Amino acid sequence: MEKMYKAYFIKRTIEMLGDGELAVEGMNVGSAIEAVRYKKWNVYAKAPFAGPSQIIEYLGRYTHKIAISNHRILAIDEHTVKISCKDYRAAGQKKTLTLTHDEFIRRFALHIMPKRFVRIRHFGFLSSTWKRTKLNDLQSKLTGIAVAPLPIVIKRSHHKCCPSFKNG
Repeated sequence: MEKMYKAYFIKRTIEMLGDGELAVEGMNVGSAIEAVRYKKWNVYAKAPFAGPSQIIEYLGRYTHKIAISNHRILAIDEHTVKISCKDYRAAGQKKTLTLTHDEFIRRFALHIMPKRFVRIRHFGFLSSTWKRTKLNDLQSKLTGIAVAPLPIVIKRSHHKCCPSFKNG
């Protein structure tokens, strides 16, 4: 995994420099890239505590959602934005968080995809349709052990209607 990640990182850095997406001042970029190429990288991915199904479920829940939906914004005033959120350190308890406008925008911007990146829900083995139909086959081929299908849970949508257009 180390070699693959390092190769991808260096390749994308060179592409971004060439496309003008990344600018570095005050250093010789070529020699910096060469130095990085020969360094030992420590790429570490810990095994999931509850197994691979926990990771698939986590990614399935979070890769298709937007950063924050309108119903979570409780109030906006001249200086702050108040949102509802879950505190996972307190067993998922719902809490209210008050942020400055700058901090709210900073946190929201962390969820904006970079240019030419796509959300994985639409592509690959984690797309909703693929996950539903072929994930168990993939897992059994990788492990050699038949995997029981994940239970399908259908939740009723609680989308609010758009105040301007009166539809969901």
